[in-house]
Amino acid sequence: MSSEIGSLQETQAENLLRIAEEAYKDRKFHRSIEEIKNFLILYPASKLKYKAYQVLKNNYSRLGRPEKVLEINLHQYSQEPTSSQGLNAFFEVGKLYLEIGEKNKAKEVFKSICAQSFSRELAEKAFVELSEWDILNDSKTEASECGENTSFFRDSIPENR
Repeated sequence: MSSEIGSLQETQAENLLRIAEEAYKDRKFHRSIEEIKNFLILYPASKLKYKAYQVLKNNYSRLGRPEKVLEINLHQYSQEPTSSQGLNAFFEVGKLYLEIGEKNKAKEVFKSICAQSFSRELAEKAFVELSEWDILNDSKTEASECGENTSFFRDSIPENR
């Protein structure tokens, strides 16, 4: 019986998410945002939560609200700091900080990602971001501070050969 209830709730969650996605496609961003907020209140444990956050971020992005996208990414990271979704959200935080001109905050985010041991792939991406930072600022300090997790591919960057 409880699995039937869980299945019913997941179906209802899917339907609500579908409504939000359709509103987004129809460029009804505010309506889509409201539907996603309802989704997150009604189905906080849904397996579709990550997708719902993505739709919410897309809406705010289309409305030109990077600070809201930043807020959502920080929330996702705080909820799951060691999951791939949480770490990807944190990486997006760094990119958003760059977008809104908060270069020092972006640098700290990328350094933090480099130092974590949960995702080699994300550490590599953060290292690349810091390497680009070095190139743009004509320095070699930021990427070298990235941490030991990047030593396995650091030699593959042409500037270091």
